[in-house]
Amino acid sequence: MTIAVSPSVANELPVLNAIYQEAQPYFQQIEGRDPLAPLGDIHAVIPEISVDRTHCLTLYHDEQIIGYAWTFAETSTNIYLLHFYISQANRRRDLGRACM
Repeated sequence: MTIAVSPSVANELPVLNAIYQEAQPYFQQIEGRDPLAPLGDIHAVIPEISVDRTHCLTLYHDEQIIGYAWTFAETSTNIYLLHFYISQANRRRDLGRACM
């Protein structure tokens, strides 16, 4: 199993947006809000955190995009996971655990 996590880039956006659309009903049901959009304006959603310390990451399995995550680096050794989502087609395969 080959897992890769890399900073999200614009050419990944069509796939990431499809995953975002899939995540919306789940987040509305569980958290009562929309998920964080890939490569969106994080400061518009969470104005109290520093934009230069937030990162949208694309999650890959065998070179295929399977999900995305948002992180916030409070310090060089303290990083918060703000958002994490694996597409439904890639669940129940321990890929989320492997990405962590």
